[in-house]
Amino acid sequence: MDSTYAKRTVGRILAMAGKEVLHIRRDVRTLYLALAMPVLLLVLFGFGISFDVDHLDLAVVDQDRTALSRELVRQVTASEEFVLAWEGTSPEEAIRELRRGHAVAVMVLPHGFSEDVARGAGQVQLLMDGADGNTATQALAKAQRGED
Repeated sequence: MDSTYAKRTVGRILAMAGKEVLHIRRDVRTLYLALAMPVLLLVLFGFGISFDVDHLDLAVVDQDRTALSRELVRQVTASEEFVLAWEGTSPEEAIRELRRGHAVAVMVLPHGFSEDVARGAGQVQLLMDGADGNTATQALAKAQRGED
């Protein structure tokens, strides 16, 4: 690197810094804005905005009605990531609740769920409202984490 080029670059930086100092001396509000705005944004994004989703309304269709199915519902709602918002026996009614916005997800426990679990083949259906992709993705991840 040429030393004259370096001297010119440093000279330009100092000239720009001097111009900014003169500007700030003329209008002190600029300094306050330059210092306060990043702090304000850090506070807003650090505390005010959270993309973590919890207390998701869950509709449950328990067609099995056994102690095992009730225990599964209790375990899913125990952490309060999912909150039991509606419970019934008809998947069609639960889907209506989902479409009305009264639930974010519908968990369907089919007839014979406890017998299927005893055989090692128990399955639960989880229907999600995909209108809000972020919420649906996080809800699905929370539900899958609970299956371990």
